[in-house]
Amino acid sequence: MNGGTLQKWNYNTDNQASVGVKINKIVITNAGAWDEINFACIIDTTGKQLNVQVDHDKDAKLINFTNLNDTNGLTFFDFQYLYFGDVAKDINMCNPSTQFYSPVDGKVPDLSGPTATVDLVNSSPNVFPTLSMNMSLLVSHERQSLNIHWTFKDPQGKIPFEMPE
Repeated sequence: MNGGTLQKWNYNTDNQASVGVKINKIVITNAGAWDEINFACIIDTTGKQLNVQVDHDKDAKLINFTNLNDTNGLTFFDFQYLYFGDVAKDINMCNPSTQFYSPVDGKVPDLSGPTATVDLVNSSPNVFPTLSMNMSLLVSHERQSLNIHWTFKDPQGKIPFEMPE
C-alpha cells in the first residue's frame, strides 16, 4: 500500500479468467495513520470505477471498504486498484477533475503578443501547488511552434524536471 493505494498485481499471466472468487469487503488493519477518509473507489481491470462505502473504526484502527456496485461482491480477478484518502491532503484518484488547473481568478492571458504568462491554480489547492506558465510563439521561415514552460509559483525548493538539451 502506498499513498492511499492498494494494487493487485497479476504475475500469473496464464490466468486469463476468473475462477469465481469474490471480494465482499477489503479491511485494512493498523490504520491509525488514516484519521480522515472521505473518498474511496475501486478501479477494475477494464478501468471502470466502482463506488465504495468506507467504514472507519478509529478505536480498532480498522478501515472497511465495501463495494456498493455488486451485493454479491467483486470478482477478485477483476479487482485492480483501491484508491482512498482525505481530499484535503491526498490526490483524489476517484475524481480526476480535482487535478485540473485553471487561471487564477479566471483571468485569461493576453494572447495578442508573441508571449503570455498566466498563473494557474488547481481545483484542490491544498494538494497541488499554484503554477506559473509562460507561453511563447516561435516563428521561423519553415514552421511555427508554441513553447510552454511552467514552474511552481512558490517553489519552496522544488524545481520541475526538465529534459536536458
